[in-house]
Amino acid sequence: MTLVNNLSLYGIECKPFCQQVQVGIATSAAIVNDAQGCEGPQVTIQGNQVQFVSELLLNEYGVDKKYMSGLDLIPKKRK
Repeated sequence: MTLVNNLSLYGIECKPFCQQVQVGIATSAAIVNDAQGCEGPQVTIQGNQVQFVSELLLNEYGVDKKYMSGLDLIPKKRK
């Protein structure tokens, strides 16, 4: 499970973001409106999708990686 918090702080709407995730990696993404410890809604994504989400936030929305946490959870490439 991949959790994406505080999108509203960066002016990102959750519904279009979820649609981009669903189309981009063909997985489930849902919005949780009352998640604890979040500014605004939380997006939950099925599976470890940290790499895709970080690239989407960086390339499409211009969010710098220094504002992202959990990047150490990106699966290592197999040899």
